[in-house]
Amino acid sequence: MRLILLSILFSVTIQLSAQKKLSFDLNAGILESVGKDISKIYRSETNSLFLQYLSRMKFKHPYFNVFGRVNYSLNRRFEVGLQSGLYLHYLENYFSNAKRTALSIPIMATFTYNLFDINSHQAGIEVAGGPIFYNIDEFQFGIKNGVIFNASTFYTITKKSTINLGVEKQIDHAWSYFPGDDWGRGYKHETCKYHLTRLALALSYGLRLGK
Repeated sequence: MRLILLSILFSVTIQLSAQKKLSFDLNAGILESVGKDISKIYRSETNSLFLQYLSRMKFKHPYFNVFGRVNYSLNRRFEVGLQSGLYLHYLENYFSNAKRTALSIPIMATFTYNLFDINSHQAGIEVAGGPIFYNIDEFQFGIKNGVIFNASTFYTITKKSTINLGVEKQIDHAWSYFPGDDWGRGYKHETCKYHLTRLALALSYGLRLGK
């Protein structure tokens, strides 16, 4: 269903790109997780249990994204837009020793502001944010969807191409499940829900189509 919606979005975007204030970008990037893993303690109110979990965790490997974006120019310096695409995480460990390759789909609103011109080039700032959809289920632990935010500076290499350098924050909706009586200790079934945060440096290259 999500892929169908993306296809419809891109199709409509291409049809509208002929209009003067609309443009379409293709972007590809590489990201590297930064920061230290941070653990916290969950104290159950249902069972006499304590759970240590990671509230912030790094991806072990660099990962990649590919986006399509439609932009609407408000004036010479300010644009708003909507972008979506794919993140690819290759052979990552999530909650177990099993390595898996995972795809996630973000839908992000974007805001771009051109701060100043340098000869025939432009430099400015860009912020983006929105939900991200994916599902990791490893029996008693899992992640389902989240939100993602990005802030970067950009520089136009040519009239049609741009390079961005920035930071990204992803907040995943994680859960852990206590199977209760399956342990034979009289525990009640319980699901602990928490947020798992990830930080990354991002480098991307964009190509503008239309106008």
